[in-house]
Amino acid sequence: LDCREGNSRYVWYRQVNGGYHRLPGGTGRTYVPTADDVGQILTAEYTPVCIDGREGAAVRTDSSPITASNPRAVLKLVGDFQVGSVISAEAQYIGGEAGTPIVQWYRVSDDGDVEQFNPPQLLSYRIAPSDEGYSIGVQYTPMRIDGLQGEIVEAQTPGPIAGYSPVVKSLVIRPDALQEGGTAGVVAEYSGGQEGESLIEWFISDEEGDNYTAIPVETKNTRFIVLSGNMAYKRLKVSFTPVRKDGMKGSSVAALSTFIKAGPPMAKDVELLAEGNSYQGVFKYSGGHPGSHQHRWIRVSPEGAETTISQTIGGKGLHIPTKDDNGCRLKYAVKPVRHDGTAGDWVFSGLSAVIRQFDDEYSSGRSSNPPAVAPSTPPPAAPQPSSIPAASTQGFGVPAAAAQGFSAPAAAASSGFSTPSQASGFSTPAAPSPGFSTAAAASGFSTPAASGFSTPSVPSPGFGNPAASSGFAVPGAAAQGATPNSVPQNTYGAWGMAGAAAAAQGQPAAQAAPASSGWGVPAAASAGVGAWGAR
Repeated sequence: LDCREGNSRYVWYRQVNGGYHRLPGGTGRTYVPTADDVGQILTAEYTPVCIDGREGAAVRTDSSPITASNPRAVLKLVGDFQVGSVISAEAQYIGGEAGTPIVQWYRVSDDGDVEQFNPPQLLSYRIAPSDEGYSIGVQYTPMRIDGLQGEIVEAQTPGPIAGYSPVVKSLVIRPDALQEGGTAGVVAEYSGGQEGESLIEWFISDEEGDNYTAIPVETKNTRFIVLSGNMAYKRLKVSFTPVRKDGMKGSSVAALSTFIKAGPPMAKDVELLAEGNSYQGVFKYSGGHPGSHQHRWIRVSPEGAETTISQTIGGKGLHIPTKDDNGCRLKYAVKPVRHDGTAGDWVFSGLSAVIRQFDDEYSSGRSSNPPAVAPSTPPPAAPQPSSIPAASTQGFGVPAAAAQGFSAPAAAASSGFSTPSQASGFSTPAAPSPGFSTAAAASGFSTPAASGFSTPSVPSPGFGNPAASSGFAVPGAAAQGATPNSVPQNTYGAWGMAGAAAAAQGQPAAQAAPASSGWGVPAAASAGVGAWGAR
């Protein structure tokens, strides 16, 4: 045809027994003979077609008989590359009539080690659990029916064999470590290929075992968790999501623990803190719900001697220093106690700084060297002097000990002031009387002038009685305005007459004291005592 070519047609035939057999797929300008074509003559038929659709007459041409080429094959593995699946080696053979190929299966580890194996089926294999993590490969040697071998070809899985879909067959929280301060762990039985980084989440309940909240952890696959102090009497929950090494996730599974037990009561980081003029003992407690802790405060002298100041139960462990603490250090101790009464061990703080808050008081009044521990009882009585000064600040010129009771030594039991002049400073006759040892009629005391007592013949200042009932006068008392009163005879044996404080305030020293009232001498004669007389 004299035209521009359009869609001309090509058809390929195989000549079989004098006839033409149209070849499947033989419609192109070229054709690749197959093993079935070996020994046969191929015919190509061409029908020209113009662009305007006009067709010319079909023409044919024959080939020479087709001969077989050397055997060769194209190979690939098909299937699901995970444990339990069947994979197949598919080969496209070329080279005449195929004979039985030579096939070798193998597995390759991550390290490149090769292990050969022969499955029951020559060109197919069911992946076993032992293949997980390995790559599976196959070698194929094409063979023609006449025994001629072609070149070896091989195919391999695109990556390591994956396991089954990841699952958790069992999940438990170890029950043997569920105590405050312990470490809880989760035990999971995983299946489904090589495990990757499975996801683990921890939760803690309230004390009723409900209302779970997440526990912050550093990583999402933490299998252990430390049970802190606020977890006692609560329950743990763990959620486990299995993840295969290739990243495939399975279904999440959860497990609950029993209630967490309280640990032994413990006190940590014990210290004492200064808060203004007081000290507070502080510490960190663990061991269940706290009860009434025991607190102890200890005074430590400069020499290191320790004295327990106080020990209390409950409260805040507070101590306010006293003068006894001045110059010393303090130490605090606590015995932690749980609400059920279970107690831990005593734990001690370090030492405080030296207590100095009372230094000004000591230096301005009592002492330039304050004692570590102030006396809790009055000082002992000083011994009596052998004589009494003339200008005595005690009123009677009697030492402090005498002012507290006028205990006169070496005298007859009934005499009161019947004492030698060497011990008391009083000059008394030798003959004792029921109250005063006197020489003449009702002379009272005959004392030296230096004693501050008046003699019987001269009325003393502040006395309103004649010489016949002179008694004795105390200058200090008269200066205070004390009024002398008469005391019945034989009533002065015991020193205890009420009126001491009254005399110090300028009131009468005694109001007709009964016989049992005694002398009514004040605790400190310097307060000013009135005059007493004896009839």
